[in-house]
Amino acid sequence: MKQCVITGASLGLGRSLSKKYASMGYSLILISRNKDNLEKLKEELLKEYKIDIDIIPYDLTNETIIFSKEILNSYSNIEVLINNAGMGIADSILYHDPIDEEKLIDLNIKALTILSIEFAKYFKEKGYGRIINISSVGSMMPGAYISSYYASKAYVSSFTYSINLELKQYNVYAVAFNLPRIDTDFDLHAKRKSKLKKGKNPMIIANKIYKKMNSKKGIINIGLSTKLMNLLSHIFPKSLISKCIGSKLK
Repeated sequence: MKQCVITGASLGLGRSLSKKYASMGYSLILISRNKDNLEKLKEELLKEYKIDIDIIPYDLTNETIIFSKEILNSYSNIEVLINNAGMGIADSILYHDPIDEEKLIDLNIKALTILSIEFAKYFKEKGYGRIINISSVGSMMPGAYISSYYASKAYVSSFTYSINLELKQYNVYAVAFNLPRIDTDFDLHAKRKSKLKKGKNPMIIANKIYKKMNSKKGIINIGLSTKLMNLLSHIFPKSLISKCIGSKLK
């Protein structure tokens, strides 16, 4: 049975992606730090779908190279990797905790990169595979008061687009999904109350990701607001856009 690996699976978009891929007949390998939430999700999914589900409580800011190799040595039918795990810090850079910054870089950039590389090798040997990296509308421009998160997503989109060009000759494709704001636990990391509007339903976003997972484009913008921001980023100065974003987060 075809298998799908999802990181950050226990909440928000990851949870919705787990439900979507379960409904499409994928056996799931779900990774998250929160064991209790993973167990609840597994129990919920098994009531609805006759699939195999393995849960792996793990903090991806720890040793990712060994972890990724252990996963790939343990499963033989993985077809899809979804790098969804991530975190953000919405506050002035003057108040950022260096420890939190290090975790953000380790999770949003380092872990995603290592998993993408190791799974790319695995998929090449199989002759098929899909790497889905969750990015953001924030990848398109700088953002005051959310600087590290936006910068990390710029890396994700650029990295994914580049490796897609390398891998497509092997029938392995990587795609970064630039997403609009979603209803998730992201604001738990924010120390200032955001003035941003309520985000999109994660299940709707999960359905769109599944529908476009076989795209060969490398980067896909999901949602009208994301497509509009992509257009505006090519028209207006970055400084103006960044100030507008910052004013919503002050």
